Amino acid sequence: MTTSISAKRYARAILELALEQQTQERCQQDLRNITGELEDKKIIALLENPSLSLSTKEGILKERLGEITPLSLNLMLLLIKKGGLRRIDDISRQYDSLLDSFQGIRRASVTTAIPLEDDDQRKIARRLEEMTGHKVSISSYLNPSIIGGVKVKIGDTLLDGSIQGKLASLRRYLLKKDN
Repeated sequence: MTTSISAKRYARAILELALEQQTQERCQQDLRNITGELEDKKIIALLENPSLSLSTKEGILKERLGEITPLSLNLMLLLIKKGGLRRIDDISRQYDSLLDSFQGIRRASVTTAIPLEDDDQRKIARRLEEMTGHKVSISSYLNPSIIGGVKVKIGDTLLDGSIQGKLASLRRYLLKKDN
């Protein structure tokens, strides 16, 4: 829990500064790129190596990440100094969530048995926007066990229009009828 609380604090601080500098989307992309780069355990080992100077580590970051906002670079250097480099994934997720809230965007996870075409994703997003009154960003997931239809999760709300869900509902109804 402490990690997510500190991750949220870092994310909130970065977002506030990024909003002042009007670089919020760029910082978001930086954080995603950094998270991707830090999946390489060799890079983490280099950046956590106490025998390397901070300026050397900064050079490694610039070389691996290319063009990066000073704000994102300073965050990385701070995390390296404080030994919190492995929190970047949590910070990035918290940043995404805070930025979405700021922009009035709701995230929805959409699960289907087969991959959705781009047009289908847009139709689902438009329908969810009509239902919620907010702009909706969709993340698609595949789960063949739902057989067909779609499951949508927005916040704490689950909309189950899957065949698996309908069969489970029918089963519960039939079992209740027998009693």
